[in-house]
Amino acid sequence: MKGDVRTDSLSSSICLYTSTNANGFIDYVPDLTYDGKEDDEQELQHENIKPYTRKWEKSTMDTVSELHLVSKRKTGSHRHCDAWHDVPAVFFSTGGYTGNIYHEFNDGIVPLYITLQHFNKRVVFVILDYHEWWFTKYGDILSILLDYPPIDFSGDNRTHCFPEAMAGLRIHDDLTVDPLLMEGTSELARIYWVLNSSDVTIGVHGAALIHFLFMKPGSVLIEVIPLGTEWASETYFGEPSTKLSLKYIGYKILPRESSLFNEYDENDPVLTDPSNVGKKGWEFTKKIYLDHQNVRLNLVRFQKRLLRAYDYSFAKKNRDFYLQSH
Repeated sequence: MKGDVRTDSLSSSICLYTSTNANGFIDYVPDLTYDGKEDDEQELQHENIKPYTRKWEKSTMDTVSELHLVSKRKTGSHRHCDAWHDVPAVFFSTGGYTGNIYHEFNDGIVPLYITLQHFNKRVVFVILDYHEWWFTKYGDILSILLDYPPIDFSGDNRTHCFPEAMAGLRIHDDLTVDPLLMEGTSELARIYWVLNSSDVTIGVHGAALIHFLFMKPGSVLIEVIPLGTEWASETYFGEPSTKLSLKYIGYKILPRESSLFNEYDENDPVLTDPSNVGKKGWEFTKKIYLDHQNVRLNLVRFQKRLLRAYDYSFAKKNRDFYLQSH
C-alpha cells in the first residue's frame, strides 16, 4: 500500500486514503474507482489478511489475528495523525508458532531478514499478537535490521501514518535465503550460489580461482596448473583449499598443452625447466608464464582427474547417505 496510510488499531485496520481517481492497494488489489458518492469515510475496497508466513497451515493461521486492509476516499474528516513516520511500515504477527525456537527463526527471523533487507534499516516494524519477551530475546538481531523501535499494533491506540505499508513477510523455503530471489542480488551472490551448490569446480590457475572460498566443505577443486606456476598453485590454492576441507586435485599440464610450445624450441628451458627460469625473478616469470600462456588440455589425460573427482564425490554422497540413515 502506498500513499496516505493510517492505522486504526481499534478496528484492526490499515487505511489507505485515496483521492477520487487514485490507485488502490499496490500489489494487492486491482484499480479502484470512485462511484461519485459524497459520504464521509466512504469505503472503496476491503481485504483481509493474516500477516504470518505459514498460510498453508489452517490450524496455525487460526491463531493469528486478522488485519483489515481498507481503501477509503479522502475527505475532510478522515482520521488525523497522532504519529507521523517518514519511512515505510511492515506489519507482521508474532503469533502462530512463536514460542518454538525453530519456528521463531524459520517463520520469523529469516523471513524478516529477507523482507527488510532492501529497506536498509529505514522501516518500522508494526506487530500484531505482540510479545514483549520476543523483542527482548531477539533485540540484538532486530537492531541490525531496524533503526526504529517496533510498535505494538493492538496496544497502541494512536493513529500512525506512513507513506507506505507492507502486510506480511516474504519466505523462500524452510530456513532458506535464496540470493536469486533477493532484491539487488549481486553478481558475487550469484557466483556464491552456483559454487556452493556444486560438487566439483574446475579452474585454470589465476586470480579468479579465489572463488574456491565459496565452495562447500567436502567438494572437489580441480586446478589446471600451467607451466611455471607449480609453486604458486600449491601455495595459493592447493594448501588453503585443503585447510578448508576441500578435496584438491592439481593437473600439471605437459609442454604440448601450453601455447608456449608453439613459441619456443621444444628443448628450451622455458618448456623443459620452468622452475629454473623462475629464478630470474617475478616480472620475468609473470611475463612468460602468466601474461602470455594459454592452455589446451589433452582431454584423454585430463579425464583421469575428472574420474578421480567423480569417484570421490560419489563415494562421499554414499557415505553421507549411510551416516544419515543409521
